[in-house]
Amino acid sequence: MKRYFPGSIIAFIAVLVGTLVVGGSVAYANINFNNSSINGDASGLILDSSSTISIGTSSATAIIIGASGQTTTFPGSISITGSLSATGSGRVNATQLQSSAIATSSPSGGQCLVYSTSTNSWAPGSCGGGGGGANSVVNNPSATSTQTIVPSSDITPLTVNCKSGGSSDCFDVNDNGGNLAFGVQANGNLSFEARSLNLGSNGQTGSASQISIFGGTSPTAGPAIVGQNNVGGNQTYLYFDPNTAGAACLNTGATSGSCLAANLIMTATSTNTVANKTFANFFDIATTSAPSNPAAGKIRVYADATTGNLTCLTSSGGSCLATGGAGNATQLQGNTVASTTPSGGNCLVYSSSTNSWTPSSCAGSASTAWSSLSNPISSVALSMGNTTTTFTWDSATGANVNPFSITDSSNNSGTGSLVNINTAAGSSLFPLTVTASGTANGIRISTSGVLAAIGAGQINATQLQSLTIATSSPSSGQCLVYSSSTNSWAPGSCGGSANATQLQGVNISSTAPTTNQVLMYDGANWSPAIGIGTRLYNTSSGVVTAAIGTTTMATTGSSDANYEFSAYVTQNSTGTNCTGNATVSLKLIYTDPVSALAQPMTATMLFTLGSGSTQAGVTLASSTMSAGDVGSVTYFFRAKTATTISYITGYVNGTGCTVQPAYVVFPSLKQQF
Repeated sequence: MKRYFPGSIIAFIAVLVGTLVVGGSVAYANINFNNSSINGDASGLILDSSSTISIGTSSATAIIIGASGQTTTFPGSISITGSLSATGSGRVNATQLQSSAIATSSPSGGQCLVYSTSTNSWAPGSCGGGGGGANSVVNNPSATSTQTIVPSSDITPLTVNCKSGGSSDCFDVNDNGGNLAFGVQANGNLSFEARSLNLGSNGQTGSASQISIFGGTSPTAGPAIVGQNNVGGNQTYLYFDPNTAGAACLNTGATSGSCLAANLIMTATSTNTVANKTFANFFDIATTSAPSNPAAGKIRVYADATTGNLTCLTSSGGSCLATGGAGNATQLQGNTVASTTPSGGNCLVYSSSTNSWTPSSCAGSASTAWSSLSNPISSVALSMGNTTTTFTWDSATGANVNPFSITDSSNNSGTGSLVNINTAAGSSLFPLTVTASGTANGIRISTSGVLAAIGAGQINATQLQSLTIATSSPSSGQCLVYSSSTNSWAPGSCGGSANATQLQGVNISSTAPTTNQVLMYDGANWSPAIGIGTRLYNTSSGVVTAAIGTTTMATTGSSDANYEFSAYVTQNSTGTNCTGNATVSLKLIYTDPVSALAQPMTATMLFTLGSGSTQAGVTLASSTMSAGDVGSVTYFFRAKTATTISYITGYVNGTGCTVQPAYVVFPSLKQQF
């Protein structure tokens, strides 16, 4: 564990006064100087092992060896009871430390002088082992001076290593009374003895003070602040859960507690007061009544005296913690939460391109086991997009087991449908298709909502309108007949009438048909209508001896149409006492939709007689009848919508007749297209 402490590097330099200048070679057994100087140009001053030089007895005494640019060496040992220093451009070049040689290799930037037991010498090397990278060693600093450690390169200025296997504190700081204030224990824990931990100072400006706690792999083994009561050993943990991105959590003993967001920022204001500033085994917040609302953009945290909960107020007076108010998070783990309003079924999805959380489809979310879905607390609406869902069961689901069942509770008072399948307007999807045994055989509900068999499938009804259908096989020509005695349907005689409402799944119009109409498909339903080539009128006139008045054969439909009129006129009798022939003519009355002539139009029919000739009427013989006394006519025309089509006859009496000759008209009217 590394700690940084302000301190000083203390350097001690003592200045010796007095001068000894050695030039030539002088040999003396004992030389004593007192308030004197020796100057010489010899190559050296030679003293044998039993010789001593004693120079001066006061602090003003100095020994000066060599001049600028010279190098002086001491092959043996030199003992100095005062201080040794270089002057000018001179320098002191030590070759030993405590009788151990110093290597001559040049050091590199950031290296330390490291002792090697294998070579019994000091040499430049890495500062990682043992020395902690200190640039100097300071002992017994002056009690009145400030000591500062200033490294010459980017290294750790001070390292304190605990003794391996030891139990004593690695580092202790005492207060001004000599009592332990805080220390680093042998296990690396930082220990405070009844002291407060203050970060920053009153009125501090610039960067904010903070505590950073790292490490741990789980809430129980994560970085934590532990408060312990000496009575009973109860512990309260304020820990930082690494499994929830460092969220701050609080619990007591084995009881799980609540977690706050990973970043908990508290800003002091001029109104903040803390009665007890000592942080020991717990942190106390005195309960109080609800305070006034804070300014906009701030929240006010307090311990509610009424509820006992830690809660907070917003500027609008809303409570945003324990009392259940709603907070508005704008970030998750430092990443922005988009302000986009989510849609039903959306998830909050992280985008690495924008480094933000945005409401989006949950397609990329982790799957949930089907067996884990239970007890929804609200209605669920799923927006599936273009995705599909398939349920597949294994091959051994068990005897009499329904792999998928939908049921409600007893006495359900609901009036809707347990399963409701709808297709939207204009959809081409079938609402439901069911096939069996891996084939295409089954049933289907069409896009118009009609149930029909598909493939070789069949619809086998056992009831009609809740009435049982007998299982007996029907015979050819039989109908399904209701029996009131058995209250069931069974094959039987078709003496009764049936009222069909559909043909091949298409509805039959409830409009009552009129004479000569047929059932035609109009693109949506089967409806009564006049079909192409349908005979609209074919009623004979009966035997008449005079002109026939206007006889309406049909009224045209909802659109203009083409028609074909034909008629056959034949003589029935020659009359009585007739001396001259009678004549019958035939006219068709209709409204032409495009002609500019006056409407309705009256067209005179031109007959083809039985004799092969043609004329505008049929002659009725006064005596013997022949083939010339019958005629037929065919006339093709177009009539306007919603108008009548009629015919009339004209009659010219035979002369001298007491009873006029008789005739019959057989008209026919057909719609063509």
